[in-house]
Amino acid sequence: MKRFMDEVSAGIFRPYAYESLTTTSGAALGFTAAKYKNATSEFICARVVCTVETAGARYRVDGTAPTKAEGHLLAAGDVVTLIGDAAITNFNFISTTSTNSVIKATYEQ
Repeated sequence: MKRFMDEVSAGIFRPYAYESLTTTSGAALGFTAAKYKNATSEFICARVVCTVETAGARYRVDGTAPTKAEGHLLAAGDVVTLIGDAAITNFNFISTTSTNSVIKATYEQ
């Protein structure tokens, strides 16, 4: 289902990088810094659009790592859009099951 905001924001942001991240229930994982910062460590990313591909996951953006029981719950197929340097820098996710969780991330300016 297409939402109004998706239609409004299409074309405002320009995709420039992509990555696939895989985590287990044993360790939280965040984005690769080189994807959202340039060589001189300047922040270059306006937003990141993520899709959960496999297995459930939890995420946090407050600087504290999520656990299997704590954080925002995501299911396979869910989409998360992160806007701003604090949310992007502090994003971490972890699988909630014994199966690896995969998130696909598109970085936009």
